[in-house]
Amino acid sequence: MKDFLLRKYWIMFIAVGVILAIFLVISQNKDKEVTGQAIHLSETKKSDDYNEISSSGDESNTADQLETENQDIYVDVKGAVNKPGVYKLSSNERVQDAIQDAGGFKKDADQNQVNLAQKVQDEMVVYVPEVGENQLPTVHSASSSSAAEKDESSLQSRNNLVNINTADETELQTLTGIGPSKAAAIIEYREKNGFFKKVEDLKNVSGIGDKTFEKIQSSITVQ
Repeated sequence: MKDFLLRKYWIMFIAVGVILAIFLVISQNKDKEVTGQAIHLSETKKSDDYNEISSSGDESNTADQLETENQDIYVDVKGAVNKPGVYKLSSNERVQDAIQDAGGFKKDADQNQVNLAQKVQDEMVVYVPEVGENQLPTVHSASSSSAAEKDESSLQSRNNLVNINTADETELQTLTGIGPSKAAAIIEYREKNGFFKKVEDLKNVSGIGDKTFEKIQSSITVQ
């Protein structure tokens, strides 16, 4: 009887031990599962944060690029347009936009000499000639204009003629009777009204009368 009770107690003890062991194993597995889920959620959040930062950076770069491409510039529109002057445009606009801002073509404008599809540049000069007018290039930037004027001035110097359409103040003052004030007046008239069509048009400049013109007529040209 005593041995029977002893075996019974041992069986109960072993059963309790097995139950405790199973409980501990289950508890550890649950802890590992919760920890794994927490790590997964943390990694997912980091990935989402990285993607958000990357997307924000791409949007910022795109915005900076668009801002660079759409800078404000200033274009000088002259010649046969209704409202000659300096106009503010965007760097992605065309010559057509500049002419529209200047009130459009006049009736006698020679539109065939103007490239309406050309993109505008800062400090560009857009000159629209009249029909039958023999002109220098109708559209040019400040840098190309400067180079063209230097070449033209050099050619005219060799011919002992001053081109009143391209000469600067210094070159104009080499003419008899033309001082700093008259040279400045010639350039101002040219900027407001466009190039001279013939040398006689120089008499339209304030301060230049028949006598002054007669002195310099043989020394000037518009070609």
